[in-house]
This record gives sequence, C-alpha cells and structure tokens, in this order.
Amino acid sequence: MVILEYIGLLINERLDGLAWCSNLAMSNSDGGWDEFEEHLSNASDQLSEARENYNALTELNADISSVYPAALTEISEKLEEFDTIYTINKKEIEAAEATHQQATMLARLTSAYRRYHEKLLERRITLLREWLDALLTIQDETESNSEYHGQRLDKRLHAATKLVNAGKHTQITSSDRIDLDDLETDIRSMNDSIRTEVSATAYVTVAVALRDTFHEYYTNDLSELVRDVDPKALSVKERVQTAPETDEIVSGIEGEEAIEDHQAETVSEVLSTFYGVALTTGKRRAGYALANDLADAIGPTTDDDLVDELNELARRLKIKEVGDRVATFVDTEATTSDRERIQQLLTEHDGSVSRTLEATELERDAFFALLRELFEDGEIADLEARFE
Repeated sequence: MVILEYIGLLINERLDGLAWCSNLAMSNSDGGWDEFEEHLSNASDQLSEARENYNALTELNADISSVYPAALTEISEKLEEFDTIYTINKKEIEAAEATHQQATMLARLTSAYRRYHEKLLERRITLLREWLDALLTIQDETESNSEYHGQRLDKRLHAATKLVNAGKHTQITSSDRIDLDDLETDIRSMNDSIRTEVSATAYVTVAVALRDTFHEYYTNDLSELVRDVDPKALSVKERVQTAPETDEIVSGIEGEEAIEDHQAETVSEVLSTFYGVALTTGKRRAGYALANDLADAIGPTTDDDLVDELNELARRLKIKEVGDRVATFVDTEATTSDRERIQQLLTEHDGSVSRTLEATELERDAFFALLRELFEDGEIADLEARFE
C-alpha cells in the first residue's frame, strides 16, 4: 500500500473533480497550439545543437560520460512521441516546456565540454608555435642543417593554426598530417638537433627567452586562477622550483662569457619543464571555466545546494568530480519527467508525500496536481490519507 501522508493544511478542502479538471484542462485553441509547437520547435533546435556538440566531442577524442548520448536519444524519443499528439491540454504543454528545458540544458552542457577541449588544443598549438618560432629564429641566425625540417614543421603547424582560427578544431584531431603528438615529437627532435649543431651561446640566448615566454603563460594563468581557486590546488609551483637553476648561465650570457654544451643541455631541460607547466596551468584554467559553465548550465533546473556544491568543487579544481556530479544529475533527474520522478521518489520514501515533496523542486500546487493525475491514471493506487 502506498501511504500518502497529506498534511492537514494542504487538504483543507475536498479535491473536487470538476474544479481539478478545470485547473488542468486547456482547450485546443490556436494560442495553446502555438505555445505547444513553439516549445517543441525550440527543443528540436537545442537538441540539434547538443547533438552537433556531442559529435564534435567524439571527433576531438574527448572522454565524456555515456549519460550524454543516452540523454540525446531519450529527448529525441520524447519529441517523436509529441508528434503523435493531436489534442492538447495544460499537461502536454508543460511536458513540452520541460522537454525544451532539458534539451537546452543538454546543449549548454555539451557546449561547455566542447569549448574545454578546444581550449586545450588551442593552448598546445600556441605553445608549439612559440617553440618552433624560436627554433626557426636560431636557424635564421646560424648555419643549422635543420632548415628543411623546420620548414616542413612550419607548414604543418601553420595548417593547424589556420584550422583553429576558422573554428575547425575537429579537423585537427582527424588529420594524420597535422597530428599534434607527432608535431611535438618532431619539434623536440629539432630542438635537440639545433642545440648540438649551433654554438651553445646561440642556442641558450634564444632558449632562455623562450623559457621566459612559457613562464609568462604560467604566471598569467595563475594570476587568473588565484583570485577564485584554493591555492592548495595550484601545485605546479613545485615543478617550477625543482627545475634546474639557470641564473648562472643567464649571467654568463649577459657577461658575454662562453657557454658550454652541458649548460645548453640544462637550459633545454628547463625549457621542456616550463612548456609542460604552461600546458598544465592552461588545462587547469580551462577546467575551472568548464566547471563553472557546467554549474551554470544545470542551475535553472536544480536547487541552490547542488550548484553551491559544484562551485566549491570548482574552487578546489576538482573538475572530474564536478563532471561526475553533473552526469549523475542528468542521468537521474534531468531527462526524467516530473511524473516519473514523483513515482520514483514515492518508492524511495516508502510512499511518504511530505518527504517526496521535499525531495522535488516542484511547487506544492503543481506537486499535488501531478499526484492526482497519477492516481486518476491508475499509476498509483491504494491511497490512505493521514492528517498530521
């Protein structure tokens, strides 16, 4: 038996069938159909956008929860079901509006993930561009034998930059010619070749300037993050502090002292460290933006407690935890109708209306209207009313 604990204050009048019907019913007026069809049209547009974002994420090789393709399928099926409706009332219009809200949220969530992965690509390409330009500068100023190799790398990296500027990030990950892993490997190889081919002084002079450029990316990222993020989450400083010391080498350049090969090798190691740090801080900055975007996307459809929890996780740069909590929300609530949600909660709370009401975000009137619908439709039965 489902025991419904009606609170006395809410049951101060008989649930008159005619009054209840008049509250729910809506004639098939042009205005009703216009509102209904507008919600469905908007939901369809948002669903298309969400699907486009998800397809892009797949091409970007993004690791994204299986909840999202399942949600796309579920909303698509809901829209197909709406196509079979020829008589509408308030219930159908509210269901169409809820589907529009769910599709909008899904579009915003997938857009946030897509932008995150695009930012990671952009940062990596930017840093590789800085590195290759520095190496090409050494080539121009010396008689390095790696000129042809540098020109080929320049063309590949230019193609990647052009695609990013055109917003065609997915073509980068789908192209073998401009694979970023291969590009980075080749640039590192070119760096080692040039370091051994030219004088140590010529290499170190340019490499130290490039190290400072990478350091500037790192400090800019930290200056943006430190205002909102828990300092304990910004642990890259350890990597910077443990990098080999180069002050003496830099002083030697400024004093026009001869630089030895082993010092050039040390600077090369430091250069690689700062490149990795600039990648890491760029990822954390993008991750913080992602976490905030995810929280904003579900904000209109959830309570403040969950949003506050997500914001706190974001502040600690717990980006994976934010993604997991949002995926759980999408899976358990966002793609479930209010009717289905009430049925689930009644089961979870042993039929207690008061506890079920507290677990929803519905207004009391809307909640009891749906409860009455479930009873009238025979989806819940064996009711017992108790006053407290």
